[in-house]
Amino acid sequence: MGEKIIAVVGARLNSSRLPKKHFLPLAGKPLIERLWERLTKVRCISKIILATTDDDYNIPLQDWAREHGHGFLAYDGDINDLMGRVDTVVKQYDADIVLYVCGDCPLIEPATIDRMFEQILSDPKIETVALKAAEGRPKNIHEGFDVYRRGFWDRMMAVAEAPFEREHVGAVYHHLKKVTPTTVAYVTEPAIYSSVEHRISVDTPSDYRFMKRLYSDWYSENTSETLVDLSSVITKLHNEPALSLINKHVYQKNIFDKSIKVALITEAGPQVGLGHLMRMLVTAAALQDYLGAKVTLFIKGQVIEDPELALIPHEWLVEFDEGVLQQVAVDNHVCVFDVKDVSLLSSPIKAMQQTKALLVGVDIAVQNASLFDVVWMPTFYDTWSKLGLSNLHGGWDCYLLRDSANWHPHHDRAHKRILILTGGSDAGGLGEKLPDMLLKNLPDGTYIDWVQGPYAPAPLIPTVNDGCFNVIVAPDNLPNIYAEYDAILCVYGVSFFECLRAGVPTVVFDAIGAAGTAEWQALVQQFPNTTADCIDTAISMLGNMLRQEGVSESMVDVSRKLRKGPKQFAMTVMQCLEEA
Repeated sequence: MGEKIIAVVGARLNSSRLPKKHFLPLAGKPLIERLWERLTKVRCISKIILATTDDDYNIPLQDWAREHGHGFLAYDGDINDLMGRVDTVVKQYDADIVLYVCGDCPLIEPATIDRMFEQILSDPKIETVALKAAEGRPKNIHEGFDVYRRGFWDRMMAVAEAPFEREHVGAVYHHLKKVTPTTVAYVTEPAIYSSVEHRISVDTPSDYRFMKRLYSDWYSENTSETLVDLSSVITKLHNEPALSLINKHVYQKNIFDKSIKVALITEAGPQVGLGHLMRMLVTAAALQDYLGAKVTLFIKGQVIEDPELALIPHEWLVEFDEGVLQQVAVDNHVCVFDVKDVSLLSSPIKAMQQTKALLVGVDIAVQNASLFDVVWMPTFYDTWSKLGLSNLHGGWDCYLLRDSANWHPHHDRAHKRILILTGGSDAGGLGEKLPDMLLKNLPDGTYIDWVQGPYAPAPLIPTVNDGCFNVIVAPDNLPNIYAEYDAILCVYGVSFFECLRAGVPTVVFDAIGAAGTAEWQALVQQFPNTTADCIDTAISMLGNMLRQEGVSESMVDVSRKLRKGPKQFAMTVMQCLEEA
């Protein structure tokens, strides 16, 4: 009788950087199901078992396994004891060989695991199998699985005593060398698997965006019965360098890391718009990706549904309660404030100063700087350097803006396309008269897309518009579409700087006086041909822009600087924590 091989998939919904990631959809199916599909293609496996924990938060995983007829274990021991959880399955099914699989790796390669099984089954003395990279290459791209013979597994269990040794499968062997196998077999993989180094596990929202793109691209060209081919993914990474940038920068945590806990306190709604919240979503991603931080958003305001927000743990608040905020400071290493008027929170912030949390204020009035350990000013307009504040950071490279594709001229189009951005709530009321003005004054044949924010009323569109006027209601991740347009007309605010970051020719108009007089004049001085003092001038500038090609060198330089902000913010936070 052959040896019994059990595959154990470790999965919990409590991920610190991306909770409930196992149910995030990949081309119409949850991540955990995509992983399971791949395991079923591996030969020799006697049983595939999901190993989760017996707590309310992970009941949905148990329900999923039950619904699909998959075996599962709801471990009732310490929720962090992954070794104990897997060992329970190993003993329950009396496994001779154990394949452990991380539940967040939906690109495991069945053929590779088959080759590993062939090796370990060829000789009973072999206790584990390792993959060998091509000559001259440091490692293979594979992530998320290990193969152990039962005897060696039992020896690892016997010496895994400390909490972090129990929390990570194989740590006592791979990292601590407390136990070593008598014989290790090596499998030489095809050279393509070590031709590129890139993350293929899903730990953060950036990882998910990367994986979602791979699955979407694959199934747009292949049938539903196929599996996403890992070698094809590698070829795609070679051919499309921009693809790797989605998550290449994500920090890979090691077993000794302690997660930094960060609270982001912000607001959103008809009176304050979406700018603060969007900026904090960027901040959350930067802290997760560069520092491996565990981030929670606390948002005061009117609830909205947003796919990017759905990826971040968050809580909606009716008011900023002083007691709640003080507890937030106790529970976190860092508290970041990004609100319209931080002076209204001076009392709770002063109370939070008594905790050990690092307090960071984003885009605040200089007179409130003393409330914070770090003041982060995403502004080009220097009103503070002469004050000599050592805790203050500002400039073009301090903006916290969503990612976007780089713009390029659209020479191949017969008709010009423009985008109109009036803000999350259209506070300037531009929807009442601007559509008619655009249709009357822009060149014939210009296609206009108007973005209606989630808090904004619908624009008043003239009944006669030749079908060239289109309304887009609260699009997901708006910066994704900026590069598709020949020019953009935007009110002054976060979206304007996102347009600059993308390098799109943009006319800006301060509809509600969001910039102070001196700040606005500084912007006019830097971009005189794109900064309009009234809506009539803005439309005239937009028409001129449509007749030109490309953008100025100063705009290209600003775009380059604007892309540095998120990483710079994360590194500054880390430095401050290390110095504290």
